[in-house]
Amino acid sequence: MASRSIDPVPPEKLARRARVLAFVLAPIFAVVAVMYLWIGLDEPTLLAGGVTVGLLSVLWLLAAVRPSPNVHLAALAVAGGGGVIAAVVAFASISATNGLSVTYLIGVVINIAIGYFFVRLTVRALSAR
Repeated sequence: MASRSIDPVPPEKLARRARVLAFVLAPIFAVVAVMYLWIGLDEPTLLAGGVTVGLLSVLWLLAAVRPSPNVHLAALAVAGGGGVIAAVVAFASISATNGLSVTYLIGVVINIAIGYFFVRLTVRALSAR
């Protein structure tokens, strides 16, 4: 079995891969955001998560088209603000939902972190060219 090359990926190829990944996966993140909004009409934690994941998917597409440090900072602000709002809402409604909102918070925070991570990686990959 032949060993694979461990040479670094050229910046042009990395940028093309990041752009394709963004155009394929960002709409899937938007669908997840719509599902959060649809399910979360009665649950404020999912509502906050849906808005945040939706904004991150838009920022991800923006990063694929026009990468800049400002897109990265906007994604950081959206992810941080959305995570904090979701956490505050989850812990404020813990008595009304018997702790279910905190369970939702775990999934919401994971999706927000993944969305921010993809935006960050896309900006870095497309800025390296």
